[in-house]
Amino acid sequence: MMGSDKPYSMPRSPETDYNCTMSRKTTRIVLEGLPQMIHCGASEQERSQPQTLLFDLELEFPFPANDRIEATVDYSVIPRRLDNLLGKDSFCLIELIAQVVAQDLLKTFPQLNQVAVRVHKPDAPLGIPFSDLFAEVRLARGFNRPR
Repeated sequence: MMGSDKPYSMPRSPETDYNCTMSRKTTRIVLEGLPQMIHCGASEQERSQPQTLLFDLELEFPFPANDRIEATVDYSVIPRRLDNLLGKDSFCLIELIAQVVAQDLLKTFPQLNQVAVRVHKPDAPLGIPFSDLFAEVRLARGFNRPR
């Protein structure tokens, strides 16, 4: 029935389990090209003016049991979260920005198993033409403790 207020519910039967255990069923949401204005650069001069960095985020979590937002990651809050997290500070390294974002996502969304954060710096002052420059950090819950 179209337009029903009742959310879709995943059927539970051997035919729909595809020989997978629930612990192995995962979902991955990918957000690409999220722009953020950030003070970032190796020199004070470069950091003096905000520049656009682009974020790609991969969020992995258990397969949702139903069709409700509470069963997944509400990615609509992420752009504002990035702005609040990064907008007031100045950074030298895009590697650190990626790490700060990855750690914050794991802290904010307890259902995440792992995240990947890629930070692109399209206007990096390299002095030569280039197609892309980025740093990437991947963190998995439970495997990030120092030994």
